[in-house]
Amino acid sequence: MIISCTECGTRYVVAPQAIGKDGRLVKCSKCAHTWFEEPPEGDLEIVPGQVLAGEQNPSTKMEEDMKPKPEKNDPVMGKEDPQGSEIRRNVPAVIKEKSHGVTIGWVVLVVFLLGLTFSLNYFRQPLEDEYPVAEVLYQKWDFLVMGKNPPAQPVPLPIVETKAHPASFLAIRQSAEVRFIEGSPSLALALEITNTGRDDVELPILTGIINNAEEVEVFTWVMKLDPSLIPAGGFQQYNIDVDNIPADSATAEVFFDWN
Repeated sequence: MIISCTECGTRYVVAPQAIGKDGRLVKCSKCAHTWFEEPPEGDLEIVPGQVLAGEQNPSTKMEEDMKPKPEKNDPVMGKEDPQGSEIRRNVPAVIKEKSHGVTIGWVVLVVFLLGLTFSLNYFRQPLEDEYPVAEVLYQKWDFLVMGKNPPAQPVPLPIVETKAHPASFLAIRQSAEVRFIEGSPSLALALEITNTGRDDVELPILTGIINNAEEVEVFTWVMKLDPSLIPAGGFQQYNIDVDNIPADSATAEVFFDWN
């Protein structure tokens, strides 16, 4: 079949199968004009392969050979029909109708993946708190996709058992009285020490301090209590007499030297 460019009138010999039963868009190779070519009427004619390839029909080739050949510099390549329009033997460029279905599908897929990635990052902390396995999956995602190294696992610190100080197990009650023996003042001190712990406690050196009314230290002494071991859950009572204390003694204080 022969089709003509609706813009410049150039005619082309094409196979009806190239146009199809529904017609299609075609493009003129001379002026680049595009138009929709209607389908041929009747059954599609089978056209020799030479015509489909752009060659002349063998039946017309002999007639063409007898006609004057165009000059090499003749810009018009081909022949003119009786109406004067040029007939080109090459098949015009056929424009396929663009299908937007694939493009829309890719756009939908990209939007879905972006939305999924945003949602997983936005709800990351709640998911990790609710599902322990989510934390492991997120760490693998960071390592494989984001290139982040997994966080270093904290090294557990060794458990060090601290033993309470023996003094925390002792409860001390004391009472003091100043006595005069042969005109010389002395201090009568009564101590009761209770061990509230589970272990026996060995008492250290006991130190005593006496202050005057102005809370100035005027006398000190040290001594080792006997017995010095207070059993667990037990108690000991001590009566201590300190002789020859200063006449201006007002208060007394005792404590253990644990150093």
